[in-house]
Amino acid sequence: MSIISILDIIFGKINLQSKFEQDFLKELFDLLPSIRGRFNFCNFERYSKYNELTFRRHFSKFFDWLAFNFTLIELALTKPNSACLAIIDASFISKSGKKTFGLDIFWSGCASKAKKGLEISCLALAEIKTGLIWTLDVTQTPSGLAKKGKNLEEYSRIDFYIEQIFDCLAYLKNTHYIIADGYYAKTKMFNAMLSINKYLITKLRSDANMKYLFDRAKNPDAHGNTKYDGKVNWKNVDLKKWIEIGNHPKFGHILIYTQELYAVYFQRKLKVLKTTENYF
Repeated sequence: MSIISILDIIFGKINLQSKFEQDFLKELFDLLPSIRGRFNFCNFERYSKYNELTFRRHFSKFFDWLAFNFTLIELALTKPNSACLAIIDASFISKSGKKTFGLDIFWSGCASKAKKGLEISCLALAEIKTGLIWTLDVTQTPSGLAKKGKNLEEYSRIDFYIEQIFDCLAYLKNTHYIIADGYYAKTKMFNAMLSINKYLITKLRSDANMKYLFDRAKNPDAHGNTKYDGKVNWKNVDLKKWIEIGNHPKFGHILIYTQELYAVYFQRKLKVLKTTENYF
């Protein structure tokens, strides 16, 4: 199927009625993979039938890229309403100068340190059956936001990431789990996901303060109102208190255990997974 025929299907589903806008987008998508040099309006004019002013005028208009991306993802799924996971992560882009919008100090994973530049927050969908991943939405992180956001009333970067998820909520109806790295393991994030009936899959700190829940079914004669059965020692985990799920489906030497624990910092119960390696 050609790009033009795919675009015609998408335009029909998102109800894009402007013929001129359809022709421009077809030209743009045909142009982007083939252009050489910088991606700016002056260079677009060199390779296109449209002039620089036409590109500037169209790029200044609103276009529902979120609906466009989701419709494209729907066409790529193995079946309609296929179960998907949502994945959110931020990406650092180096940028010098002083006038660019969003210029701030962001964490660079490649450099393993905070650097001056730009950041984009990407929300993607992954089909569970095939493991294929598609980008749903990309939003630039504005500058000047609080980095920590310890005060729940303070608007921080984590609030901005949550807002991005909320903006895409209409396209996450068949998605119940949102995956993020350890940075997103924040009280605000847990509360926000619960408010929209979603579950956050993330990574906790290696020294996370977790407690075993007291099993009264196994200790019916216990007195008092005991809630917990000791703190988890992550350096020497007592696997007898954990439930063995089995071997990893792809890496057979990895054993997976699970247990419901109380997270002191987050003041809530969390279902925790732990892995151990066994080569014998």
